[in-house]
Amino acid sequence: MSILFTARLAILTARLYTFREDVIRLLEGAVQEDPKKIEHWIALIHALDVNSESQFAERAARLALKTHPNHPALLIARAEVLND
Repeated sequence: MSILFTARLAILTARLYTFREDVIRLLEGAVQEDPKKIEHWIALIHALDVNSESQFAERAARLALKTHPNHPALLIARAEVLND
């Protein structure tokens, strides 16, 4: 992952409520590029949930848990989506 990508992700995540669609697109690309990065999955799940797309957030959480079974942070992220 490049430094430029990481910087761009940080800026967009900070502005999640303003640039939701851009953040979601960027995070989807990050997850596809490197599915091993738990923090990308969690950020995508959160971004989808913030964007009132809880069914997509829940689906992303299930896919993340298939990729990383029983990972505590992903279990918490999924529980937060289901709790809404």
